[in-house]
Amino acid sequence: MSTENLRQSSDPEIILPEECLTLSPVCQEGVKDVLDRLQRMEESGSWFKKRTPEELNLLIPQAQEHAQGIFDGLRQYKNADNSWGEALDTAGGTAWNAAWDTAGGTAWDTAWDAAGGAARAAAWEVVKDFPGFETNPFSPFLCLYELGSAGIKFHQVEKTNEEPEEMLTVHFPLKLKDNPPVLACLTFPDGRPGDETVLSTHSWQDPCSQITLLSPPTQREIK
Repeated sequence: MSTENLRQSSDPEIILPEECLTLSPVCQEGVKDVLDRLQRMEESGSWFKKRTPEELNLLIPQAQEHAQGIFDGLRQYKNADNSWGEALDTAGGTAWNAAWDTAGGTAWDTAWDAAGGAARAAAWEVVKDFPGFETNPFSPFLCLYELGSAGIKFHQVEKTNEEPEEMLTVHFPLKLKDNPPVLACLTFPDGRPGDETVLSTHSWQDPCSQITLLSPPTQREIK
């Protein structure tokens, strides 16, 4: 998280971008909350924390809940003609336009820059008191980062005897015995349970299309 152009707010534990001080109290508190959570993640060392498959399996129910929260938050931006990934971009673009239309664009950009990996979650708080923007669809992303996720993205997933489906892939650093660190690649569909255990991995450098399956005969392809 960048601390450039930041100053201490009335609460010494929370850092607030100076450009955000003209926002409403609701929006200020929202931005401060996101930045404070990021700061606590850095201090606790939870970013990119490596876990064994057994340790990560215990977190999957929480990851499933937050993944569904992402689908639910983006649903109003999803239609038959666009993908979930496009709905994600539409949500961010709509809020960005609303911020700039009301002279809040500078605060949006500042919150975005300050929050680094959780930029969308922080920036949305700039417009949280606008009609139609009360619910931040990017909050579940931050919750997944707090669990230790190293990346979240929508992909087309093909599983054995199932039609291809756009799912949310959530990556967690994984440590395997006698192997270099890899990423666990968990997949979650909308409206029903996804992976219940770690089934596939790939190296930090490789895309999801280069997965290694941990539990044959499970078969899947991620595009």
